[in-house]
Amino acid sequence: MSIKLIVKKNFYFDSFSLMKISTEIKKIANIREAMVCMATELNKDLMVHAGLMTPKAEDTTPNDLVIAMKGKDEEAISKGIERANQLLEEKGKRKESAGHYQPRSLDTAIKMLPDANLTLLSIAGKYVKREAIKTLQKGLNVMIFSDNVPVEDEIEIKRIGKDQGLLVMGPDCGTAIINGIPLAFANEIRRGVIGIIGASGTGMQEICVIIHKAGAGISQAIGVGGRDLSKEVGGITTRMAIKSLGEDKQTKVIVFIAKAFERSITADIMRLLKGTGKPVIVHLIGSTPDAIERQGLEIGKTLQDTAIKAVIAAQGFANIAFLQMEEKLNKVIELETHHLSPKQKYLRGLFCGGSFCAEALEIFFQTAGTIYSNLCGDHIRLLSNPGSSIENTALDLGDDAFTLGRAHPMIDPTIRINRLLQEANDLETAVVLMDVILGYGSSPDIEGSLIPTIKKIKIKAEKTGAYLSVVVNLCGTEHDPQNYFEQERILKEAGVVVFPTNELAARAAAGIIKHQRKVTKN
Repeated sequence: MSIKLIVKKNFYFDSFSLMKISTEIKKIANIREAMVCMATELNKDLMVHAGLMTPKAEDTTPNDLVIAMKGKDEEAISKGIERANQLLEEKGKRKESAGHYQPRSLDTAIKMLPDANLTLLSIAGKYVKREAIKTLQKGLNVMIFSDNVPVEDEIEIKRIGKDQGLLVMGPDCGTAIINGIPLAFANEIRRGVIGIIGASGTGMQEICVIIHKAGAGISQAIGVGGRDLSKEVGGITTRMAIKSLGEDKQTKVIVFIAKAFERSITADIMRLLKGTGKPVIVHLIGSTPDAIERQGLEIGKTLQDTAIKAVIAAQGFANIAFLQMEEKLNKVIELETHHLSPKQKYLRGLFCGGSFCAEALEIFFQTAGTIYSNLCGDHIRLLSNPGSSIENTALDLGDDAFTLGRAHPMIDPTIRINRLLQEANDLETAVVLMDVILGYGSSPDIEGSLIPTIKKIKIKAEKTGAYLSVVVNLCGTEHDPQNYFEQERILKEAGVVVFPTNELAARAAAGIIKHQRKVTKN
């Protein structure tokens, strides 16, 4: 095994571009691990964890770019280094040709865009407080994509923002659409009159996409961050977002969605939503506190149900032709079960989106019974070791336990590919349930990354006289960079059962397991 590290002094690239370059290099034959990154202390720690650190990187600074890789031999390493330099050069030329200049400081960025009113931060968590406060002092709203920000820092940042009348989205805010502009992980959605407030990134994406497909559009989608509704933070951003959408003339209907929330503040949040005087649809994943009904607000039972109710509230009707009806769902269940062997009896859910995983867990429990996960829940059995599935299992692969030292699986499919191969080796696996999330920030190359593995595991199952059912929720629109209809075609050609919503996909997968039990029992 060979390790090589190259340092480019004072050579800046944004972290998002570098994560994508790292992902491309890992596709090269005999490359075992690779990181192309700025030499921040956090990235150095990740390099140590990945076994890529050498003395050459110890005196680097955050302004230096590092190319580090581990390979089977020198030939693989040379190919990896050559490819990394090629990709860096290509991205640099694209920026120059587009007239883009990458500012290295907030002050420079403001000079370039004096009319900007929002800054997106994607930096190491320990630096967020300093940069976020600086941003607020400049009079800009801020979206904090970063995670691992101390909760006391979040509270201080949000209190400063509140005092200045500026919105602080995040930390750990993965999705927002502001004035029609998709930020971080988001989809291309038509403009409309439905405003969304969410402490659930992929849940917001799903609702936005379904609203778009049902013929309506959104005014704003405001992500508040995963901890905003905690007891400590107290919903500071959520309260400001409710006030903002309540006063916004463009917003006629409000959707509120959350995955994690403190029940002690839920009643007050519901009161504020009711006070806007606008139709409100509320969906709290995995739970329905009494506070919603006490305020007379409408409840969305699932992400799909929430989106459709919002569309009907906005325009009186919803185009639901894209949704598959009960008889078609039952037909899929029977067809997918038909070729399973008697040994195959369990579901394995492999999700990039935590909200999708949480909803699928609830649907599976209600439909088919006991299920394990790395997510906590009232009806869920917690895995002691997320690295090994037990019976029916659904995993949030975006959890820190899987992403330490790696890009999120929405960007880099390596985590899910490896787990797909692992689950396919279990002869008791009957169905694999997944989300494939399109949009800005997500992997642009499903055909070149996920599809070969799906084909491989399905062929392997056939050789053993079995059949592996792969069911996917394809979340996206025809206007996304990847194009929904093109990706749907590619997945179906690989033998994948594709559904347009997470609810339908989860119901189908649970139905296959339930039907298989009846077949094997008889």
